[in-house]
Amino acid sequence: MESKISDLNVLILGASGHLGCQIVKNLCENHQKDVKCSLLVPSESRDKLNVWEKKLNGKIFCFDVLKDSCEDFVNILKDFTLVLNCMNFFDHEEELKAETRVIESCIKANVKYYIPSDFSIDFTKLDNTEMLPRIDVRKKVHALLNQNTQLKWISILCGIFIEKLLQVSFIVDTKKHALNFYGTGDEEFEISNYEDVAKFVSELIARKEFTKFEYQFVPIYSDRITMNKFGGWLKDVWGGNVKLNCLGRSISDLDKKLRECEKSDKELYYYLQYMKVIVLNKTKIDKIDNQVWPTISKVGARQCLGQLTETGTAI
Repeated sequence: MESKISDLNVLILGASGHLGCQIVKNLCENHQKDVKCSLLVPSESRDKLNVWEKKLNGKIFCFDVLKDSCEDFVNILKDFTLVLNCMNFFDHEEELKAETRVIESCIKANVKYYIPSDFSIDFTKLDNTEMLPRIDVRKKVHALLNQNTQLKWISILCGIFIEKLLQVSFIVDTKKHALNFYGTGDEEFEISNYEDVAKFVSELIARKEFTKFEYQFVPIYSDRITMNKFGGWLKDVWGGNVKLNCLGRSISDLDKKLRECEKSDKELYYYLQYMKVIVLNKTKIDKIDNQVWPTISKVGARQCLGQLTETGTAI
């Protein structure tokens, strides 16, 4: 049965990040009367929110989820109906610690609804999480959520953000106009972009549609592509030739690279886990089954390649 909500008071965690900022923008500009929105960020990220302070109808809390008191966190959370987690960590151990603290504090504070920081591929289809600690974290987070039905969760699965592929030069080498990948290049995977997902989440909240998806995964995506198709997109943006470099066709080739950078380069280790998910080719989203996504005016992941400047630098 659909729940009824009279006053929707939302707290966004990680509001200074790429996705969080876009969601704040949409809620502040389009839904001030529908949603009372507050933000929580570490003190060092506070200045990034100055642009929204005058439009915000809630509060800004400076709080470090990893370091500050859980008791203080519970006191902050008590006034909120929905907590939206947009935090992101390169370190999977920090990610698990932070989200465990969030969930436990939400339960103690009697928060009704929670959107976890999934925002990725359909990890439920992966049984073997070897060399995929971020997927393992997602599974542990949902095991914790399922231990207590008091906190009603709604999970957004949106494939891989195309901005993440553009962000790491090991994959998209803008200087050499090259796309480096593992596998055959023909494995299909879903991609989205921050702006479109942010619009969807904002509308899902403002229209109170999230109450229809209690304890459910909500899949969305912009495009289904392959690395070879992605290379074609890059060719259109850059003009001329794009080098498609296969660094290894097998999972063992990629696992070897993952082991090499596990301790020495956490950022690359983070991004190469997305590459492994692509090569495994097991996380395909079956269908989009909600009434909100079709109504969103979308930029589309393909258009995000315009973030590549004339000098070939990803921004």
